[in-house]
Amino acid sequence: FPSHDTAGDGNVIVGTGTNPNKWGVFSWVEENGIVSRLDGLGGSNIMVEDTNGRVHCGQASLQNRIARAVKWENNQCVDLGTLGGPGALARGVNRKGSVVGSSRVSASVNTMGAFIHKDGKMTALPKNDTLHSHAFGVNDQDDVVGAVAGGWKPAKWEKAEKLVVLSESQGQAFDINNDGIVVGTVGNPGVAFVHDGKTLHFLNDITDGLNGVSLAVARRINNQGCIAAYGSIVTGK
Repeated sequence: FPSHDTAGDGNVIVGTGTNPNKWGVFSWVEENGIVSRLDGLGGSNIMVEDTNGRVHCGQASLQNRIARAVKWENNQCVDLGTLGGPGALARGVNRKGSVVGSSRVSASVNTMGAFIHKDGKMTALPKNDTLHSHAFGVNDQDDVVGAVAGGWKPAKWEKAEKLVVLSESQGQAFDINNDGIVVGTVGNPGVAFVHDGKTLHFLNDITDGLNGVSLAVARRINNQGCIAAYGSIVTGK
């Protein structure tokens, strides 16, 4: 039934499903077994991306089909605004309720800029001399990870301020835990990586017992260091 799901604190699951007419999102709480439908912004499309158990984030379209970054708190859908353009996407939320994602920076150009939304305000993350940037994950210290243009390189914003490029290879960083360990993908074709704060390691090189599976993308890491990744079976193994 869910086409996308993610688990947050407090055994809460959120996901995206369909009815005959439109996309919708739901939340399910283990404690009471209640499933709640989460409303959007009046458009037909809605997608959930992440949750901290209390606050969920994702996208919802307006009636003119423009996608907006939103959060659901107390089952209410809140438009987070933009960096100046018409649309935005929310990708990650931490336990404090800080939301990260990407927004069009003006109505006249398609440039996307990474943002953090906290204390009721959306703020652009530094891009230095890059044109585009995207944010995908955030830890409880507001360290943000994503990618910056110029070959699309995996990046981290320390305390949502200092931009650090994690590799000069093409790639993206998708998640970061509270110890500052980052996971993502680099190269073409992609290879899953873990970055310990100093050095980037290929996950295939430090993982045993994969039975011939080559890991291409590491998507999530929790505060215990468990990594969720996917790849493909290597022919002949």
